[in-house]
Amino acid sequence: MLENKWNNIAPEVPQDFHEKFEETLRHIEQADAVDKKYKRKRFSGRLLIAAAVICTGMGVTVAAKEFFKWNDHLLKRLEPSEEQQETMQESNYIQNIDQSVTQKGVTVTLTDSIQDQGFLYAFFEVKTEDSISMTDHTSFEEMTHFKIDGKEVYAVDDNRFGSFNTGVGQDMLLKTDQNSTHLKYFNACISYDGDYDLSNKTVEITLKNLTEEEDYDTTVITDGTWDFKWTLGAVKPPTTLEVNRKCDFGGYEITVKKMEVTPLLWSLYLDYDEAMKVYEDEKNKFEYTGTDYGMDLYAPQSTLDEKGRRIVMAWMRMPRPLADGRIGMLTFPRLVRQKEGDLRFGLHPAVERLFTRVLQKKQAEDVLRDQRPLKISLDLLEGAHIDIGGYVIRFYQEKVYTDRSKVLAIERADLFGEEAQVGKEFCTPILQDGRHLDIYVDANIIEIYVNQDEYVLSNIVYDLGSQILAQDVEKIAYFGLDTEEPVYEGEKK
Repeated sequence: MLENKWNNIAPEVPQDFHEKFEETLRHIEQADAVDKKYKRKRFSGRLLIAAAVICTGMGVTVAAKEFFKWNDHLLKRLEPSEEQQETMQESNYIQNIDQSVTQKGVTVTLTDSIQDQGFLYAFFEVKTEDSISMTDHTSFEEMTHFKIDGKEVYAVDDNRFGSFNTGVGQDMLLKTDQNSTHLKYFNACISYDGDYDLSNKTVEITLKNLTEEEDYDTTVITDGTWDFKWTLGAVKPPTTLEVNRKCDFGGYEITVKKMEVTPLLWSLYLDYDEAMKVYEDEKNKFEYTGTDYGMDLYAPQSTLDEKGRRIVMAWMRMPRPLADGRIGMLTFPRLVRQKEGDLRFGLHPAVERLFTRVLQKKQAEDVLRDQRPLKISLDLLEGAHIDIGGYVIRFYQEKVYTDRSKVLAIERADLFGEEAQVGKEFCTPILQDGRHLDIYVDANIIEIYVNQDEYVLSNIVYDLGSQILAQDVEKIAYFGLDTEEPVYEGEKK
């Protein structure tokens, strides 16, 4: 599609890049989700490419001028061409390290490291004695320490890295070599803001406790720590190619301002306004169909209750910890059923039965003030809204809308970084089964069940107030935790 154009635009770039570029676009055009990450007018999205997409899996790395010594492990993992191997002999982007630490029958060897702007990979070989067996679920408990020049990167006063992520696990690209129960390959991936320079820095990584993960339980196979320390080489500035040409990205004309090439990465810098227009167009095409429309829910877990019914619980993302340091919480268990080919998720009856004590409005506000669980049931009219301590629910054009702007103050140091990344307004699709809501409120979470199980909308909240204001609500009732029968206000018993 773009091969001829790119040959004219940037003839300095090797032909292998054009081929990789085309292949990447084909994958992007088939993707199901929109990646909304962008920084400093550098855009990455479903139809827009960036270094992380092109270099997925650290595959063939063309455009490199230099490299280091090759071993069988790296040859299989990176699959470089002979020409690449020849032209990358003198660089210290790749280092052969071969540091070994043995603890309690487990020998961990740091074999190699790979670095470039924005990331560092460390490769490990793990060997065990005959008495210690490993599986595909074997890992380390955590990367307990990661230091740069003697300072832990997660120190409170450390702002050198901006967005910084670490992880360690089995090297999936070498899966075919991992059949042995006594030999496995691992890698630690460290990514950071590209503006930070790791050149000539001393790196320390500590791996702790060899573990086995099974059914969400972690068992320590061998306890111990494995410490590694080495000095990185220098990373050269990227080669910049000025482009300033419009190119076709899956039917979108976007100006490519420049291209940056490093030995392991390619980055395209696109016109910000044009790229954002593509993002908005694609976002408007996106129709979410899922378990929860509050978009905080993740990692759902499924099991059976005592009657053999399928139930689901999930974690809720919390953008910042509570005052006591706690972060993360679970939803109520939800009963899963099928209706007309769709999966429905309603509150489990065992939880519903807990909220039977009838409350007056003043009592309900006292419950909110005390941060105790509260249930609010209501029927909506067009244009109706209810404000629960600053959390607003509206009914408009047959949809339920929520707004948590007043109860979700976000700071720069929060877990998910920039405020724009945390949604504050949400809505359901058009309702089909009625206009009834059952709202469950606790100190930091609100769960809304629409028409029992037609839709669910759950949100994390902070500093929820105690005042309840309702307008154009047909009937409303409040329930606390007890055993009394519910009575709707204004309804004859």
